[in-house]
Amino acid sequence: MPSPVADMMTLAVRASFGSPMPPWLDAETAWTLPAILALALLYCAGAARLLHRARAGRAATLARALAFLAGIAILLAATTGPLHDAGQWSLAAHMGQHMLLVALVPPLLLLGRPGVTMAQALPSHRGRHAHRAWRGIGDRLARALVPAAAVQMAVIGFWHHPGAMTATLFDLRLHALMHASFLISGLWLWQALLWRIREPRAGIVPALVVIVAMMMQMGLLGALLTFSARLLYPVCSARAAARGLDALGDQQLAGLIMWVPACLPYLIGGLWLLYRGFGRAGRGN
Repeated sequence: MPSPVADMMTLAVRASFGSPMPPWLDAETAWTLPAILALALLYCAGAARLLHRARAGRAATLARALAFLAGIAILLAATTGPLHDAGQWSLAAHMGQHMLLVALVPPLLLLGRPGVTMAQALPSHRGRHAHRAWRGIGDRLARALVPAAAVQMAVIGFWHHPGAMTATLFDLRLHALMHASFLISGLWLWQALLWRIREPRAGIVPALVVIVAMMMQMGLLGALLTFSARLLYPVCSARAAARGLDALGDQQLAGLIMWVPACLPYLIGGLWLLYRGFGRAGRGN
């Protein structure tokens, strides 16, 4: 049963918008979709040039391209279309968006080696400059593992505060900033984690500690949502109730999404790190 607060918020939502859907949904999609598609086209142009030039390693180039395009497809699903629509009235769908942006899209995009590949789509001299610039920035970011983890944990904690999340539902700029901060902080952290997987001389212990810390944060927040007996996000609950959903059940599902599926990419990354670490130790012996 929805709480009295949720009932009051339902009336407020209907009075403000006439429906649970905010009026700025189309405006947000209008700039998100072209930007993502432009990145995908630039990447495909670079990948096609690499495949054409390469005499060896085509399978690896194709695998990287498939990973990047899978990341683009999931990014589109998280920021446009039905999932984006559902995220305006379902906390579970909203949480699904967040977890895709922070935990799944970044590693898939980075596995595609976007800097190197996109540079191939540019004229030769500009491509070389872009490649060097990307490599320099990427290396510096990759070595800053602890700051990257601190930023991502702060971003997740801040935007999942009830007051902050409520504000994003009524302000396009805040909503866009929230999604951008999830994606950017995720890219930074996964750049640091993937660098430690690829770099033989990099220590894996700090990366494993960071992965465990991220999983603990996700687990604690997810458990709080799953087992709470009261509604923690009244506006989201009001919109869910206005659509005929069980608001508390929707909140519990949101917690489970944050608790279990969102942790899987970090778990896979940790296992990959352990595999590479044991392999390096074996070769050292």
